[in-house]
Amino acid sequence: MPPGKRIPVEFNDMRQPKGDHASKLANLCRSIVRNPNYAPLQVEKWNDIPNQAKEMMWKYIKEHTDVAEEWRKWIMQSMAKKFRGHIK
Repeated sequence: MPPGKRIPVEFNDMRQPKGDHASKLANLCRSIVRNPNYAPLQVEKWNDIPNQAKEMMWKYIKEHTDVAEEWRKWIMQSMAKKFRGHIK
């Protein structure tokens, strides 16, 4: 993303990202959990990732998207699922 540009994210009635930018959000989440600066390589379980690292992940999401705080839980669960898929 160009500096200062953020991905606009909308959610549907089923509380899922919708529209053209849903896949961009998914790709962003996937790239974060594969980045050893956020998710240390020696960690095998999402719950073992330090809360400080998860806070850094959320901060990165907030810097690159216009997603509201109310979606934090959903996004963190999505990243946990992507992390589990990456580790296997």
